[in-house]
Amino acid sequence: MRYFVYNKLNMKLLVLNTVCNQGSIPYLINKTITYLQNNNVEVIFLCGRNIVNGNFFINLLIKFEMIIHLLITRIFDFHGFGSIIFTLVVINKIKSFKPDKIHLHNLHGYYINFPILFKYINNSGIKIYWTLHDCWAFTGHCTHFTYVGCEKWKRNCFNCPQKNTYPKSVLFDNSYMNFKLKKQTFSNLNNVEFILPSFWLQKRFNYSFLKKLPSTVLPNAIDLKQFQNSNYNHLIGKHNLYSKKVILGVSSIWNEKKGFSDFIKLSQNITLDTIIILIGLSDKQITSLPSNIIGLKRINVFSELIQYYNLADVYVNASKEETFGMTTIEALATGTPVVAYKNTPAEEILDDTVGSLANYNDIESLISSINNVLSKGKTSYSENALKKVSGNYNIDFYFSKILTIYNA
Repeated sequence: MRYFVYNKLNMKLLVLNTVCNQGSIPYLINKTITYLQNNNVEVIFLCGRNIVNGNFFINLLIKFEMIIHLLITRIFDFHGFGSIIFTLVVINKIKSFKPDKIHLHNLHGYYINFPILFKYINNSGIKIYWTLHDCWAFTGHCTHFTYVGCEKWKRNCFNCPQKNTYPKSVLFDNSYMNFKLKKQTFSNLNNVEFILPSFWLQKRFNYSFLKKLPSTVLPNAIDLKQFQNSNYNHLIGKHNLYSKKVILGVSSIWNEKKGFSDFIKLSQNITLDTIIILIGLSDKQITSLPSNIIGLKRINVFSELIQYYNLADVYVNASKEETFGMTTIEALATGTPVVAYKNTPAEEILDDTVGSLANYNDIESLISSINNVLSKGKTSYSENALKKVSGNYNIDFYFSKILTIYNA
């Protein structure tokens, strides 16, 4: 377990997430913690990965049980029922720290036993906030269900059509029992408030067994100062992009749901003066690309990623399953217009002043939307894009709102 202690001031907050510092969610968590530190809050941030603990034997056991947790998920579809030792370590930390409030984020990821955790914190009387970054909390298995069109989660999961997707099970389907145990555990939380990053997710939340529990929509946000004065000219020479229009796509994992095949089809329908850049690909995916797609592995230095956002003439979020879409607002923060699909949370962010929305999972509509944006030119959208982010997704507003939620 890895944990960080911040200023000892008026209120105590314990935060729990799968990872500490990889991806947009930990980035936002750490930014928020720094803000809370300056507003009379003492925080401990507990993470399931990157274990740091003074007891070597406990560390070894936690690493071993994470492997066991992975195995029982792969074989029996028992995700969220392993990691007893780590969960007890978390409970002991709660007992010793005595937080006034607990803020949960992702609880999936082979690191927590949710029945044991919630049995303790529900009896403790501590106020719980739980930010949902996907739909795992109210399904019997999956984190997303839109792409396959499954609605079993509204009544009772069984015979899961996505058993072979994360958290993957290769043998048994335990979605019926998983759903039943989640409903039994989460529906009876007596001091919880859910925080949701989009109205899209809240709509699904309100159809789920969690619907009677309080929820607040708080969109994710970014620090606009990070996006200012980013020089990308060297990238033009590096990739030989002189006189080229650039279509950009970014994802931590590329698959069908994230729109990988859409970009392949798109590459067959672009002009010679246009190039596609995809960031976050595997080595195997990079070697399979056509000549008019530049494939890059994941960029871990955020300032470098911002340069690519600035470089692009249009950013395309071809994902069919999102609960918010951080890359969408990241691109807008550089003045780059965005094209995404309807029937996703992008509908809450985009309009024709900052980009375009294509019909859901319709490649012809996607191509038409991209061509329309490229024909108008990036400068036609840049000012409105910056206004959109500063007015709606500014991290200062997020900080103020989260403090208001805690003080309510």
